[in-house]
Amino acid sequence: MDTTELFVPEINAMIEHAHFESSHVSNDSYLKLKEVYKIFSCIKPGENDENRHTWFEISRGPISAFGDYDEYKESGEVETFEEFEQLWKDYYPEETTWYRFDTAKYQNELFFHLDGKLIASIREDEPPAKDPAFDSDYLDRFADWLLRKVVSETGKLKKDEAAYNRYIQQNLSWSKRFGRIKRKDYWEVQGDEAIRPDKDLSDESIDKLKIVVEKTKNHDILLAEKMAAGEFFRICEICYDANGYFKNSQVQLTPKEKYLQMADGRDGGLRELTEESPLAFHIL
Repeated sequence: MDTTELFVPEINAMIEHAHFESSHVSNDSYLKLKEVYKIFSCIKPGENDENRHTWFEISRGPISAFGDYDEYKESGEVETFEEFEQLWKDYYPEETTWYRFDTAKYQNELFFHLDGKLIASIREDEPPAKDPAFDSDYLDRFADWLLRKVVSETGKLKKDEAAYNRYIQQNLSWSKRFGRIKRKDYWEVQGDEAIRPDKDLSDESIDKLKIVVEKTKNHDILLAEKMAAGEFFRICEICYDANGYFKNSQVQLTPKEKYLQMADGRDGGLRELTEESPLAFHIL
């Protein structure tokens, strides 16, 4: 297997577990990530934080990228190679998977996201002062792969912008496409299967809702008199839990730990604050 290439199982592992900050980055990876950002800057940025994005189509690769047959057999997950091969195809039925790649800049920090997950962040003008805090071979391999991938993709874009965008338009997985439509149009698409709460509302209920709306207009919105970082994390946790983001988590996470997993790092130092201090939050 080509050790310089990364395939879908490895990319998924990176997205699931990785978040490399400046202290984790070797000088080699730092320079490659800076080069990635520089090359990728040929793409027109969005409105916020110089955000840029494109799509990578990644191969699932050979079965060896999925795992080692002997290890799976020893663990009892499979008994034959045929079962191992079927397990691989059950996990990765498609030959390729699409991933959205983003870069962003906030103040002097550069951010690199893959499929919405912050993979790495570095300070633009502060190369590592010493060796990384842990073995960074995996990040070094990822940074090398990412640089080659960005060079390849931007090369295709510069050669024929229309063809590049057309290929994405025609081949991007439908599961990766998002947009908004009017609720009325959605109900029409659903037909008889649509859940229509509006049809179940009585005239009395509608009148009550109108009263609630009018009363809301005549009252000021209640604001929290003070806020601390810990309370902010707790409010974020309420939203995360309401959407079931951590329902499958095997460990009990604190509100701050949930925030750190979901946030993209552009918090201006919020994560460093004393959680009980409204003054520290106010000054920030």
